[in-house]
Amino acid sequence: MTLVRPNVWSPAESSLRLGVQRHGIPDGRCNVVVPGITFRSGAAISLDIAWVEFKVGVEYDGDHYRTDKVQWRRDNEKRERLRAHGWILIIVTAQNLIDEMSIAELALRIARRLAEHGATIEFEVIAISLEELARKHGYRYDRRR
Repeated sequence: MTLVRPNVWSPAESSLRLGVQRHGIPDGRCNVVVPGITFRSGAAISLDIAWVEFKVGVEYDGDHYRTDKVQWRRDNEKRERLRAHGWILIIVTAQNLIDEMSIAELALRIARRLAEHGATIEFEVIAISLEELARKHGYRYDRRR
């Protein structure tokens, strides 16, 4: 339960978040409203995962984003507005989560962008287990139970 986060809208977002955390990426905020930036309509802009203090965000694009014209246009507007305000966006698809090597490469991309913006990252080349990650978050697991 220590790894569960509120405000997560899809299993892919959870896989993404936990996959990169296993490589040492700090826990980003899920589905966070970006302060001070809106769509032309005035609606708030949110990101799937964001490290607001470093202006780095990750967006997961499922296959439906390619076929929904309205969603595609909205995402383009969002990304252009964020980039105009100095945000770095990393776009993730299912292909980035297909296996351990792909997740490691994604985690390295995210680590690099966070480090370029001032974050300190203790990158794990080989992913730690979910159990070890939970322990780092304060979870105590006793196999004897």
